[in-house]
Amino acid sequence: MNNFNARRQANLSSSYCRYLFILLMLLCHPVFAKLTPIDTSECNSEFKGKKIPKKTLTTLLKAHKELLDDLKNEKIDKENFSKDSRYLNLCLVDLTDASLNGANLQEANLEGANLEGVNLNSVNLQEAHLYGANFKGRLFPIGLQ
Repeated sequence: MNNFNARRQANLSSSYCRYLFILLMLLCHPVFAKLTPIDTSECNSEFKGKKIPKKTLTTLLKAHKELLDDLKNEKIDKENFSKDSRYLNLCLVDLTDASLNGANLQEANLEGANLEGVNLNSVNLQEAHLYGANFKGRLFPIGLQ
């Protein structure tokens, strides 16, 4: 009798998990989830709608890393962080096929950015603003932070 109850309990748990998974998938599917389009008027990136040359992107990434270091070392406060000229604002930027391997994009603004085909190996996206970013066809590698 105990064996029967254990199997019955396991079946109920399995069914419950299956239904919960299906419900979550339905709620997250774009047809069911009401997605708000990105307000493009709030994006003030100088590269909005454009591709960034590789050399320029390298310079921007270096400046953003310096800004993050200053924040860590308390040379700049959190309130003024995004107002600093070194802040990485890549909203609505076309980054297709860019190599961001190992880049520190922590707290960067990537809202609405096109990241299709981007190399994201070991990229730090902690607290990055990613609303509306296009990761189509992109699987996150194991080293992604």
